[in-house]
Amino acid sequence: MAVGKKQGWALGANIAKHILEPHLTMFFCAISGEPPQEPVVSIKSRKVYDRRLIVKYINENGTDPITGDKLEEADLIAIEGGEYLPNV
Repeated sequence: MAVGKKQGWALGANIAKHILEPHLTMFFCAISGEPPQEPVVSIKSRKVYDRRLIVKYINENGTDPITGDKLEEADLIAIEGGEYLPNV
């Protein structure tokens, strides 16, 4: 069965939406519950946060929101995204 150019684009978009996107958003911020724009991980709780939200929390409270342990911005490690190549 031949696939036309327009149908090919739709098929490609469908694959991207259902196969690639879930793997690109595999981290969720422990504060907001949403995929972080700039993901970091706390060395105290090993939870993922959006840098903007956890830095605000640290400035206001000085603790890790999960463990309650003292937390400083230096205790956050940036998470770098890698390439994901699905087996399709």
